[in-house]
Amino acid sequence: MRSHETRSGSGVWTWGNLLLLMVGTLSAQEASIHWEFAPPDATGAVRPQVSTGQRLVAIPAKGRLHRREAVLGWDKAGGGLHFANGIAAQNDEGVFLRVADHHALTGHNRGNQGFSSLRLSARVRLDSVGRTQSLLRKTEFASEVGYLLCISSNGQVRFAVGTWAGRASVHSGDVRLATGRWYDVTGVWENGKASVLVDGKPCGSTASVSGMLGQTSGPLAIGALDRGRGSTGQFLDGTLQAVRIQGVASKTPAGGQTMAKNADTTAWGSPVRRMWACPPHDWGRPALGMPILKGVCHAPIFEPEYQDGAYNHHPEIIHHHGRFHAMWSNNRIGEDRAGQRILYSTTNDPTHWPTARLLFPEPGPFFDDRKPTKEQPGRRGFYMTAMKFLPLGKQLFAVASFDGTGEHLVPLVRQLHADGSWGEVFALHSDYDRTRKADFPFAFADPTEEPLRTTAAQLLKLYLTPEFLPSWDFGIGHLLRRPKSVEGTTLCEWTIHRTRDGKHVMLARDPRMSHRMYAAISDSADPNSFPALQPTDIPDTPSKAVTLNLADGTVLLIGNQLAKEFDSVDKPTHYDRDPLTVSISTDGYRFQRQLALRWEGGRRWRTERRKVPGRGQGCQYPAAMLKDGTLYVIYSIGKEDIALSWVPLHHLNLRTRER
Repeated sequence: MRSHETRSGSGVWTWGNLLLLMVGTLSAQEASIHWEFAPPDATGAVRPQVSTGQRLVAIPAKGRLHRREAVLGWDKAGGGLHFANGIAAQNDEGVFLRVADHHALTGHNRGNQGFSSLRLSARVRLDSVGRTQSLLRKTEFASEVGYLLCISSNGQVRFAVGTWAGRASVHSGDVRLATGRWYDVTGVWENGKASVLVDGKPCGSTASVSGMLGQTSGPLAIGALDRGRGSTGQFLDGTLQAVRIQGVASKTPAGGQTMAKNADTTAWGSPVRRMWACPPHDWGRPALGMPILKGVCHAPIFEPEYQDGAYNHHPEIIHHHGRFHAMWSNNRIGEDRAGQRILYSTTNDPTHWPTARLLFPEPGPFFDDRKPTKEQPGRRGFYMTAMKFLPLGKQLFAVASFDGTGEHLVPLVRQLHADGSWGEVFALHSDYDRTRKADFPFAFADPTEEPLRTTAAQLLKLYLTPEFLPSWDFGIGHLLRRPKSVEGTTLCEWTIHRTRDGKHVMLARDPRMSHRMYAAISDSADPNSFPALQPTDIPDTPSKAVTLNLADGTVLLIGNQLAKEFDSVDKPTHYDRDPLTVSISTDGYRFQRQLALRWEGGRRWRTERRKVPGRGQGCQYPAAMLKDGTLYVIYSIGKEDIALSWVPLHHLNLRTRER
């Protein structure tokens, strides 16, 4: 199916008196699109009459002559909707619209939180009753998020609406539709209350459901019940003369600028902590309209071909005794698949990094342990995940997590020797099921093993400080409690910074993809001392972010603090992690400025994504350090390449104060 644009204006097609009227909302003021259907020409294609400024592409008619389809595209600032439409008539099998972008049809426009109200209406004449007959249906198969307007088997009009907060279903009560006459039926959801109207008069039951109607992946079904997996279900035995979908968006983007709405509460009713005062993003401009940092240098560290392992992620960096050291996870198959290993490189010149070498070998064979086979339905594998560099006096240790399919097992450690070689592998603690063995041997920090035990204890103590805190509880869940949100969910990829007044703030990622960072404040830097984290208005694509403290109390937040909307949890979405940004707070509580450290603008992978899955676009998962007045940030590009950027701090204009 071809996609195309509709700008301003409207196109009208005539075909008897049949009319399909769709109303999409791009702003708080409704913008209408009107069209009708014309009979096919000799070639079997529908030929529309098009008004100025509108392009419609016809496709051949399918099936019987009473069934017509056309394609309408609407592109607003590079996004918007693209869909096919049709109308159900007597004995039709119904029309199903399956496309990548259903935003206007679901009440979920780009830059909006979703619909805060909805009105479905149809003019219908039934030829029979006795079974459920659908007029309009747009639902998610599994969760029933979406909407439905139908006629029940007893002739009642039924209207249902589902948000991420719940579901409401109402009916017309004693008012029931008979065959052979026209009715105007309407389902209304306003101010959280759902109701039904027949011929303009309220009737039957009412019900309440909070929240907003967001995006759903199911098709829009007109005149048919969709069973969600390609099954047609039952079709309408009657005729639809007109259909209307109306909604009022909860937020109106202006001038192409889009920033997730700063609501007072989240989708779960939790109060939002205000920590973000940066200008809104413009998703139609380079770097989303934010200033691109001047004076930044970029250097590649690892640019693999397919055979080198084209999945590379979790980079870490440190400067120790005159040299930069970098390490990262490397895989030939995909993200965290069995056989993942750790590579590293070291240099005294950040502009040039020599060939990567093996730091932690494969703990087992490479294979896709996420996809069981008939021959091996329960096969489990092992993989390594890069964690942290830990300096202990003049000594440097590299830590990586030894992981099994779906579980973190134990952190493994190697020491860097003076000659540049790495020592034997040992486990950071002994609280581990030793039957889970890697393909390479490693020792344990048992009470009987000195000085290994003392070294491990010192490393663990260092490991639980804000500067070296890991972003997950990699094999140390008995020592590090994963933070919880006020809603009771478990958060991940946390970071801790010190505020200007001496307190500590933990920021964490929400795995539910609410696109908010969560935060808590503690008097202590102990990661286990923080209370349940509150949702904030700090946007997040989501991805890992890190914070750095400067001597004057300024805090730098480095990550992908980007989001078009908050709380669209009915349709979890990863936004492209582009650009990689630096956000600046002068007090540690409120971020006032955001700068683009590196913007890729849609760079593609050298190795096709289908060959190595689990990779998203953009510069992401940073680790950062300060040295001699310069900020150094290591990151992965599309989870394929590893790169380093650095910039003198004076380019950040850190004298900026609260505005």
